[in-house]
Amino acid sequence: MAEGDKSNGVLLSSGYIAGGTLAGVLFAFLAIPMKKRLEGFEGWATAHNPFFNGPHADLLALIPFIALCVLLYVVGRDLLLASKPEKNKRKR
Repeated sequence: MAEGDKSNGVLLSSGYIAGGTLAGVLFAFLAIPMKKRLEGFEGWATAHNPFFNGPHADLLALIPFIALCVLLYVVGRDLLLASKPEKNKRKR
């Protein structure tokens, strides 16, 4: 049972959770001094990006979400990043 906790899928999903948390904390601290620059970017994105506002706003976020789900599934099933069996194991 302990070997299952070390699989690539578990490690990858744990990295997603920890990475998202760290990025959120870092963004929160950087957003305070960069407030005017972020408001300028938001204004530009609202004017030039059809996915930023409106009825299709969630479609842009859906693309990386689906990609991450597929990647996590493939790694969890050991189709990608699978651990290779050791060739130099001695039989007793």
